[in-house]
Amino acid sequence: MFKIFIYTLLIITVFSCSDSVKKREIIDEDIFFNLLIDMHKADGIISNMNLTKDKKSDSISVYNSVLKKHNVSREDFDKTIKYYSLHTDEYLLIYDSLENFFDSVQSELTKKRINNLWNKNQKWSFNTLDFKNPLDFDIKEKKYGEYILKAGIFVVPYYEHLEKKIKLYANYDDGSVDSSTNIKKIKDVKQNNYEFLTAKIITDKKKTLKSISGTVIKFDNTEKKRIQVKDIELLYKKIRTKDFAVK
Repeated sequence: MFKIFIYTLLIITVFSCSDSVKKREIIDEDIFFNLLIDMHKADGIISNMNLTKDKKSDSISVYNSVLKKHNVSREDFDKTIKYYSLHTDEYLLIYDSLENFFDSVQSELTKKRINNLWNKNQKWSFNTLDFKNPLDFDIKEKKYGEYILKAGIFVVPYYEHLEKKIKLYANYDDGSVDSSTNIKKIKDVKQNNYEFLTAKIITDKKKTLKSISGTVIKFDNTEKKRIQVKDIELLYKKIRTKDFAVK
């Protein structure tokens, strides 16, 4: 929205000493709203395109194509901007609606890009002497992207030498393996001193992925400990280049 806001300020400066504009002379509010959405998309296109030496001319050409798409003349657009510059309360309502619109779009895009692959229970409670580690996993995956493992871990009684590490491995068809690192460890006293751990790995785009494996917690069976684990997630996040494009 920043460039649109700057553009608005420029128009305000141009028209600051001119006659006022009446509301009946401006673009319909719904059309103006949709036009500003495409103006914002145009900003993204301009920032990513290889502009010629005449950058101003290239930018104007892109913005003019947006006006043409909505059957709006440059004169009517300028009048509308001028009107809202003199009625900022109305303009701020439109601006807030634009922010809400793009927030909702971003939220939907994030949901589409991120999938939870964890196929076991999200909450576990067990003794180390009674079980082999039930939180080891190996999931067949072939998609390039970022994989994130998260979990909250609590050991009773507290044993500081227990290796409370979560680990991810990217296993490739050629037999090679990439491993993750623990990128975050947060102790939350409000949640019974659970330690929340996160590990992530970005797969090698040049290799063919076979599976994603790992463990939520490492332990041995030589000493009895009560382990509680909750909120386990194994997230796949598609790596993207662009969110928006003018159609």
